[in-house]
Amino acid sequence: MGSRTYNADVLVLNKTKLGETDLILTLLAEDGRQLRAVARGARKPTSSFSSRLELYSTAHAQLIERSGLDIVREVRLINGRPEFRSDLDKCAAAAPVAELLAKITQEGLAHDRLFELSNATLDAICAAGPDHASLLCAAGLLKICAFAGFRPSLRSCASCGGQKADSLRFSFDEGGFLCESCASHGTAAYLDPAVAQWLDVLMYSTFAQLTELAPNQSAAAECIDFARRWIRTHVGAQLKSCAFLLQCGMAR
Repeated sequence: MGSRTYNADVLVLNKTKLGETDLILTLLAEDGRQLRAVARGARKPTSSFSSRLELYSTAHAQLIERSGLDIVREVRLINGRPEFRSDLDKCAAAAPVAELLAKITQEGLAHDRLFELSNATLDAICAAGPDHASLLCAAGLLKICAFAGFRPSLRSCASCGGQKADSLRFSFDEGGFLCESCASHGTAAYLDPAVAQWLDVLMYSTFAQLTELAPNQSAAAECIDFARRWIRTHVGAQLKSCAFLLQCGMAR
């Protein structure tokens, strides 16, 4: 029996060189599954794949199923997002989003609406002004964590489920803010009220609403650092691209 050929809309999360001319691709499929595939000859200057499988682009692909890595047969570009090739700030803001998706998605495990959210996040970063890129990155990281089942408890006590009232004691281990009673015997640290307010805004506002706010680079840096620590605790992954954003001063 021959190999099965299938079609999928995909988001390109990562590319790794293979041999002299091939690429190994990490893709997010439209049903939320992660796909790993080889694009043969994609690094040749004459290859049609090279411009259709850029990082953070969305494409319609035809693939051949194999026991190891699938094979990319044909690709039709849907959204190339060329802004990421011409704007370093936007590219750097998109990188943590793609890195997180590559960490939390799995082959064979579908996740409804994750593809839609991921594309919306990258579209928002593309369309925004440079001063909003880091803030939208932080929002995307928080929203993707929430969709994947790792939502921080920002409006109620993560331990007892009651109202956190005015408590600003946050525990990464417990999963969110703690009320005064739970914080007295939990592992919680004080969180700056301005950061707490921004986290709530990023989590519960749409991307369109966020782009209407006055940009705040200091808040963006604090929220990206929060997301980095949250992902390290609950996903078990270190996002190198977050560290780059913070160290190079793009999120400041």
